[in-house]
Amino acid sequence: KLILMSGGITNLLYSVENSTVDNSVRTLAQQLNCKNNKSNSSNKLLSHQEVFNCLIKKNASQIAEESENANVTYYTNIPSVRGFNIILNDSVFFNGSVFEELKNGNMKYNVDVLFGMPNNDGSFFLPILKNATQFGCTYGNIFNYTNKTCEFNETTYFNFFNFTSNALEFNTSVFNNTIKKQYYVSNDNNTMRQNASKFLTDVLFRCRLIEFARKINIKTHGTYYAYYFNMTSPEHI
Repeated sequence: KLILMSGGITNLLYSVENSTVDNSVRTLAQQLNCKNNKSNSSNKLLSHQEVFNCLIKKNASQIAEESENANVTYYTNIPSVRGFNIILNDSVFFNGSVFEELKNGNMKYNVDVLFGMPNNDGSFFLPILKNATQFGCTYGNIFNYTNKTCEFNETTYFNFFNFTSNALEFNTSVFNNTIKKQYYVSNDNNTMRQNASKFLTDVLFRCRLIEFARKINIKTHGTYYAYYFNMTSPEHI
């Protein structure tokens, strides 16, 4: 059985190339003063073993704190303060490229599939995007939000769409013909926040989940189930 939610394995927010993660981990090791054994210098290229031997001696809080440094997380599609990475091409878990596996249909066929379609996931990630303060988001404890966590006005609302459009490499045509018509409104704060959350939900999660569902639907022969995840709460922005 296969259970998927939040964009599945091709999630746009945290799926990256192995070389990108390798560079990021090396940068992290350098900033934690990991040294090359031969030269005793952090400026020399470290081997994978040297990086591993050094980082395993650091405590989790050191690694987590330094990982949020802009020099380490600069590469992500839409950088966020905290998250994980799905490495799309490796020699351990996927044993190759996940996109090639999907393209060639190299997957199990006789499986039942349950798809969970998120309707509000973007609201969880909106306040933790890098530079979120530029579009009116502030918070103390992660995922402990109130209706004051992200307060948009016309300026910060424009900053949000400008930031995300640049990160996603949307051209002017896409912005004017799609984003402005579907999401971009200059209205009250709540409407702006809802539309910003919907934009993130659609772009980062729903679209990729639908795309993934179509790809595996061509190859698999099991039963398909689906549900919408609509949960909200008073603390949900």
